[in-house]
Parts: sequence; structure tokens; C-alpha cells
Amino acid sequence: MERYIAVLVLLVVSALQVEGGGHEEYYPGSLAGLSGEELMEALRIAIRNRENVMTRFDENMLWDIFNETDRCNDGSVWDMFSPDKIEFLPGGGIPAGMSHCHVAYPEWAGDKVPYAMDISLDLHNVFPCASSVAGLKQGLIPWNVDDAALFDNGVVAIGNASIEGTIFTAYEPCDEYKGDVARVLMYVAACYGGEFVWQGGAWNLFLEGSYPVFNKRARELMLAWHKSDPVGLKEQERNDAVYEKQGNRNPFVDYPWLADHIWGELAEVPFGFDEGNDDAADDFLRSTYAPGDTIRLRSSYVPSGAIWSVDGRIVAEDYIPANELGLGLHELFFSAGEMKGKVTIEIK
Repeated sequence: MERYIAVLVLLVVSALQVEGGGHEEYYPGSLAGLSGEELMEALRIAIRNRENVMTRFDENMLWDIFNETDRCNDGSVWDMFSPDKIEFLPGGGIPAGMSHCHVAYPEWAGDKVPYAMDISLDLHNVFPCASSVAGLKQGLIPWNVDDAALFDNGVVAIGNASIEGTIFTAYEPCDEYKGDVARVLMYVAACYGGEFVWQGGAWNLFLEGSYPVFNKRARELMLAWHKSDPVGLKEQERNDAVYEKQGNRNPFVDYPWLADHIWGELAEVPFGFDEGNDDAADDFLRSTYAPGDTIRLRSSYVPSGAIWSVDGRIVAEDYIPANELGLGLHELFFSAGEMKGKVTIEIK
């Protein structure tokens, strides 16, 4: 019987997902063995209480920094909110039509100084953005918007969202960047949790207090986006570059499984630095394979029983020999209820 049946195209995004870990020297060893609220507090100390971490830049310096943190190989700006291809200026400065925007907006913290200033200039939270989009999404929370979007450039949509009967305007990143946005908000929750006094619109993301910081609905959505769009190479390289500039790291990029130990199903299970690289993970999807390998359609972030397709063809079993696909890049899509995502692998 044919291994592949039907044709299914779920997404049209591309990102090379990579394994996490390898930065234990930055984090205190005491993180291991903690979970839930204790783990979040230990993370806050690790990433927040660093000498000269925040408020060491001003907006005039941002584009010189973006030239190192958000530069594509072809010299263009990596913009998570617009499909436009804009080149960095040879002599520095802000390219025409470009600005910057935040994932967690400073005004959400009201006038609580210095937190609003820190959030505004925290390089883990500020990104290059087309001016036209920056103005439209200013102050909006990320959420799933309805099909009748008011604005949609293929990378971000802005429209109406509804939670528990409350209708409000939100922005929704494309599937390629949902995980990126979620992990920024997780960083903000861990770094600034307990310091926020929400000053947002009709619906908020954060609770007052140090744990769990996210309200229940936000916690569920951030975990879903985090798992549907695993950490990519771009995120890891940006995390490293920001660390060089700012002196702290986004732990949810380094150790993606931290999120479950704080907010998810593992919130009462002790965290371990080596979880993502233990023997049980040997069969999880990797970024590269040899022609003789067997590709197991498994991931720690994808529910068991997910429907997988490879290069647009649904796979009837939970594995496929690499030599049946041939050399080169291949797109693997999964669907598990409302959770959807993509992994790109290479056979070489």
C-alpha cells in the first residue's frame, strides 16, 4: 500500500528548527531541580539582576545594533512583521520606511519607572519593523484574529479577536513567527513578572504578582504558539548577539522545555538542563539526516497522534526512511487539533 495519501498544504513558511541547550555556564546550577514558581523566580534573578543589562542604550543606537542582531545574509533587514525587503544603509542609520516596535509594549507597564524604560530598550523585546506596520500594531496584544482581518500583509494580520465575549483589536503573527513572539513574551514575564501594573486595553496578558504572570488564556495560547513553532536558527543567533550587547539571554530560546516546567504540564516536575538531549530524545526530529537514516515523526513539542505530511503528502505511519525522500531540504507539517506547525529538515 502506498505510504503517502492525499495532498495537504498547511503552511507556506520556512524555518530551520534546531535543538536547544548548551548554555549552562550562564545560568545558575540551582535551576536544575526546580519547577513552577520557584523556577520562575530563579530565572528572574538570572536574567534580570545583571549589571548594566537594561537602560544602557538609547533609541539612536538601535539601528547600529539591529545591523548585528537582525541582519540577513544578503544584507537586508530581518523584519518579523513585514514581507518587504529593505536593505541596511551602508553608512548606518534608519533605512527609509523602517522603524522599530515591541512585542511587550512599555505602556503596558504604565508609568512605573524604571520598568517601562527597561522594557522599551530591552533588546530581547525590541525589533526592526516597517513603519507602516509599527504604527498599526502599536500597543496591541498578539492573539488569534478572525478571518476578516482589517490588515494582512502575509506576515502579520491585524483584526478583531474575542475572549470570553470581549471583542478587541489584536495582531496575529504568521505561523513562522508565532513561537518567536511567544518566547519574547515568556522572557518578559520571567524578567519583569511582578513589576507590571497592566495599563493595556480591553484584554490583558498579565496578572499582577510574580507567578504565573500570564493569565490562564494567555498562558494557554503562548504555550500553543511556542510548541507549534519551535526555536529556529535565527532566534538562536539573535539570542547570542543580544547577549553580547546586553549581557543576558532569553532562557526560552536556550532551553525551550523550561516553558512547560513553569506554565505547562511539567509545572510540578523538576527542570533539567539536559532534557532536550537525553537518550529518549534520540528519535526526535533533527535538522539534518543521512540518506540511510530513519526519520521518526516525533517531537517533544508535538502531541502524540499528530497528523504529519512530508513535502505535501500525508504520511500514514510515524516514520519514513530518509532515502525515500532524497537529498536536499524537505518540509514536514503537523496538525494536532488546533495546533499546527512546520519543521524543515535536510538530507545530506
